[in-house]
Amino acid sequence: MVSISELRKTQHPKSQQDFYVKHIYRKFSIIFTWFFVNLGISANIVTVISFLFDVLAVYLVFKNSLILAAIAIQFGIILDVVDGEVARYNNSIKKLKEPKKFGAYLDEVLGVIGFATAIFAFCYIKQEYWLGFAAIIALVMMNLTSAISSSLFTTGKSNINEFKKSLFGNLSDAIAFGMTPQRAFITLAFLLDNIYFIWFFTIVGNFYWIIRFKFYKNL
Repeated sequence: MVSISELRKTQHPKSQQDFYVKHIYRKFSIIFTWFFVNLGISANIVTVISFLFDVLAVYLVFKNSLILAAIAIQFGIILDVVDGEVARYNNSIKKLKEPKKFGAYLDEVLGVIGFATAIFAFCYIKQEYWLGFAAIIALVMMNLTSAISSSLFTTGKSNINEFKKSLFGNLSDAIAFGMTPQRAFITLAFLLDNIYFIWFFTIVGNFYWIIRFKFYKNL
């Protein structure tokens, strides 16, 4: 049986971790990682389970069980961290020099589909249809522009990081609008039954991908 201490050795170095993942979700994720690894469950299966929690959140939203939907969204985040930990442990055991990319691809695709559907479901029951579409555009474009820019531009990401540090200093990682803060705002929307958190998500998300063009247009 694999121990938790063994699993910790294969986690990402803290310097490479998302601020919220490092300080919050890694505290819980390692327990679930230990469970899945010792049951022999693959990272891709964990990714699918994470997606199913988003599907469950959609169902709970339509049942007007918003607190339970918020909990489902948070479980989705934890399992999104867990699938990477399971994959890194399995890769370390197999000593793969070039880990397969399909797992990361599956994670990104299912994550966007499930999360976008949960957002739109909430907007739908609030009869805020256009807001739902705008929120989905924000989510899809943030992921799309990030993926494309990472493959095309080698210096653009460092330029963005330098810009954020010039504005926010050491707090730049804490205010980043990555996966965990995105889901945090949607969780708050569900918990407090408040559409304004969706508005905030939509405005910030669309601003986030549009401002990228400032850094990439001359590259």
